[in-house]
Amino acid sequence: MKKDRYKNRIIVSIIFFFFSVLYSLIFFNPKWINYTILGLTPIIVLLSYEFLKNILKSWIDKYPYMPSRMEGLGFKIGGSNGYPKNRKVTKADVLFGCLFLILPGLIIMFLYKLFVN
Repeated sequence: MKKDRYKNRIIVSIIFFFFSVLYSLIFFNPKWINYTILGLTPIIVLLSYEFLKNILKSWIDKYPYMPSRMEGLGFKIGGSNGYPKNRKVTKADVLFGCLFLILPGLIIMFLYKLFVN
Protein backbone atom coordinates (compact mmCIF):
# COMPACT_ATOMS: atom_id res chain seq x y z
CA MET A 1 0.00 0.00 0.00
CA LYS A 2 1.14 3.55 -0.62
CA LYS A 3 2.53 5.36 2.41
CA ASP A 4 1.14 8.78 1.42
CA ARG A 5 -2.20 7.41 0.26
CA TYR A 6 -4.30 9.56 2.57
CA LYS A 7 -2.27 12.76 2.40
CA ASN A 8 -4.88 14.65 0.36
CA ARG A 9 -7.74 13.27 2.44
CA ILE A 10 -6.11 14.42 5.65
CA ILE A 11 -5.51 17.88 4.17
CA VAL A 12 -9.18 18.13 3.14
CA SER A 13 -10.25 16.93 6.61
CA ILE A 14 -8.18 19.61 8.30
CA ILE A 15 -9.56 22.28 5.96
CA PHE A 16 -13.12 21.07 6.67
CA PHE A 17 -12.45 21.26 10.43
CA PHE A 18 -10.92 24.75 10.07
CA PHE A 19 -13.96 26.09 8.20
CA SER A 20 -16.39 24.58 10.70
CA VAL A 21 -14.59 26.25 13.61
CA LEU A 22 -14.32 29.50 11.63
CA TYR A 23 -18.05 29.40 10.85
CA SER A 24 -18.96 28.89 14.50
CA LEU A 25 -16.65 31.74 15.58
CA ILE A 26 -17.89 34.22 12.96
CA PHE A 27 -21.57 33.73 13.74
CA PHE A 28 -21.04 33.43 17.51
CA ASN A 29 -23.31 30.45 17.63
CA PRO A 30 -23.99 29.26 21.17
CA LYS A 31 -23.99 25.69 19.87
CA TRP A 32 -20.44 26.03 18.51
CA ILE A 33 -19.58 22.50 19.57
CA ASN A 34 -22.06 21.15 16.99
CA TYR A 35 -20.05 22.65 14.15
CA THR A 36 -16.79 21.56 15.73
CA ILE A 37 -17.94 17.96 15.97
CA LEU A 38 -19.20 18.09 12.39
CA GLY A 39 -15.83 19.49 11.40
CA LEU A 40 -14.16 16.55 13.10
CA THR A 41 -16.27 14.02 11.20
CA PRO A 42 -13.84 13.47 8.27
CA ILE A 43 -10.93 13.10 10.67
CA ILE A 44 -12.92 10.65 12.80
CA VAL A 45 -13.73 8.57 9.73
CA LEU A 46 -10.09 8.50 8.59
CA LEU A 47 -8.81 7.62 12.05
CA SER A 48 -11.44 4.87 12.40
CA TYR A 49 -10.40 3.43 9.06
CA GLU A 50 -6.70 3.45 9.98
CA PHE A 51 -7.40 2.00 13.43
CA LEU A 52 -9.52 -0.87 12.09
CA LYS A 53 -7.14 -1.50 9.20
CA ASN A 54 -4.13 -1.83 11.51
CA ILE A 55 -5.97 -4.07 13.97
CA LEU A 56 -7.23 -6.42 11.26
CA LYS A 57 -3.88 -6.38 9.43
CA SER A 58 -2.17 -7.72 12.53
CA TRP A 59 -4.92 -10.33 12.88
CA ILE A 60 -5.05 -11.63 9.27
CA ASP A 61 -1.51 -10.62 8.13
CA LYS A 62 -2.75 -8.66 5.12
CA TYR A 63 -4.61 -5.43 4.50
CA PRO A 64 -8.37 -5.84 4.87
CA TYR A 65 -10.64 -5.11 1.95
CA MET A 66 -14.06 -3.51 2.34
CA PRO A 67 -16.51 -5.36 0.09
CA SER A 68 -18.84 -3.19 -1.92
CA ARG A 69 -22.26 -3.79 -3.41
CA MET A 70 -22.84 -7.47 -4.05
CA GLU A 71 -19.41 -8.86 -3.20
CA GLY A 72 -19.93 -11.71 -0.80
CA LEU A 73 -17.67 -14.25 0.81
CA GLY A 74 -15.43 -15.96 -1.71
CA PHE A 75 -15.80 -13.37 -4.50
CA LYS A 76 -12.58 -12.39 -6.25
CA ILE A 77 -11.48 -8.82 -5.66
CA GLY A 78 -9.91 -8.55 -9.12
CA GLY A 79 -6.74 -6.66 -8.24
CA SER A 80 -8.38 -3.30 -7.71
CA ASN A 81 -6.67 -0.60 -5.62
CA GLY A 82 -3.41 -2.51 -5.20
CA TYR A 83 -4.87 -5.78 -3.92
CA PRO A 84 -3.67 -9.06 -5.49
CA LYS A 85 -5.75 -10.33 -8.40
CA ASN A 86 -6.32 -13.75 -6.84
CA ARG A 87 -7.46 -12.40 -3.46
CA LYS A 88 -10.94 -13.38 -2.33
CA VAL A 89 -13.30 -11.70 0.12
CA THR A 90 -12.96 -13.29 3.56
CA LYS A 91 -14.93 -13.07 6.81
CA ALA A 92 -12.36 -10.60 8.14
CA ASP A 93 -13.04 -8.32 5.15
CA VAL A 94 -16.79 -8.38 5.82
CA LEU A 95 -16.13 -7.72 9.51
CA PHE A 96 -13.93 -4.77 8.54
CA GLY A 97 -16.69 -3.32 6.36
CA CYS A 98 -19.35 -3.70 9.06
CA LEU A 99 -17.16 -2.23 11.80
CA PHE A 100 -16.16 0.66 9.59
CA LEU A 101 -19.81 1.52 8.96
CA ILE A 102 -20.63 1.45 12.68
CA LEU A 103 -17.57 2.83 14.53
CA PRO A 104 -17.44 6.43 13.21
CA GLY A 105 -21.15 6.91 13.91
CA LEU A 106 -20.76 5.62 17.46
CA ILE A 107 -17.83 7.96 18.08
CA ILE A 108 -19.77 10.97 16.75
CA MET A 109 -22.84 10.06 18.85
CA PHE A 110 -20.61 9.70 21.91
CA LEU A 111 -19.05 13.13 21.31
CA TYR A 112 -22.48 14.75 20.92
CA LYS A 113 -23.72 13.10 24.10
CA LEU A 114 -20.55 14.11 25.94
CA PHE A 115 -20.39 17.76 24.88
CA VAL A 116 -23.85 18.88 23.75
CA ASN A 117 -26.14 17.48 26.43
